[in-house]
Amino acid sequence: LLDVWFVVLKLLQDDDEDVRSGAADCACDALEALAASTVPCEEFRPRRPCILRTLELCFEHLTREFADAPKYVAYLFQTLYPSAAVVPGSSMDATPSFGAAAADGRPIFEVEDNNMHREACLAAQMAARHLLALVSSSSPPTTNVLRECLATTAERVLVNLQNAFTLALADASERFIVGGNLSFEATAFRELYSTALAALVVVSAENGDYDKVALRTALSQLQGFPAFERLHPLIRTALDVARDGVGGGAQSPSLCFLMPRS
Repeated sequence: LLDVWFVVLKLLQDDDEDVRSGAADCACDALEALAASTVPCEEFRPRRPCILRTLELCFEHLTREFADAPKYVAYLFQTLYPSAAVVPGSSMDATPSFGAAAADGRPIFEVEDNNMHREACLAAQMAARHLLALVSSSSPPTTNVLRECLATTAERVLVNLQNAFTLALADASERFIVGGNLSFEATAFRELYSTALAALVVVSAENGDYDKVALRTALSQLQGFPAFERLHPLIRTALDVARDGVGGGAQSPSLCFLMPRS
């Protein structure tokens, strides 16, 4: 069942508008049927669904229904921090189990060109929001996959804090300043932002076999660079909240997200 929902999430971020709209229609119908809601989806889609809102609703449903499912936890971590090493077939691999081909050998999804519509930062935000809710809850999931994902992510975060962030801040010069903020190429921005959000998640977790002191020390050391205040507010705020250790899901400041918080 999770594999089907992962396909829906993928289609909701497809670069073909007709595909996104069709997926949103199907998702809304499914969510309404599952919830037996008295408030139909049409309330927020007078003519057709708001696709971004539908994507949010899908994540909310999955977190409610599959918070203890190892594969969903792994999916959230992979969405939050794509650069973290994931061994195919390992407990952190959330690739749909039906694989890349149907029973007759035909591919389910053709390899496509770069998706110019999908917003990786937005996907990372959604994953971070739901992971924060899971790891900082009064009764967080206690699966081995969660502990493994937290440890692997924490290791990657610490490396990036000590290397990528330090290098970016140490090498900052006026030629990198745009609109008052440090400017990064898009791929570099996504990696730094994912690192900041992942740091917020791992230091907020109630359980985890890794050194939170080292993480907070690395976060504090970043403030010693004059260029720290020139970081984009989205990145800087996530780092500040992670360092101060107040990153609980409901308390996370709206500046950590591009989307308005409800």
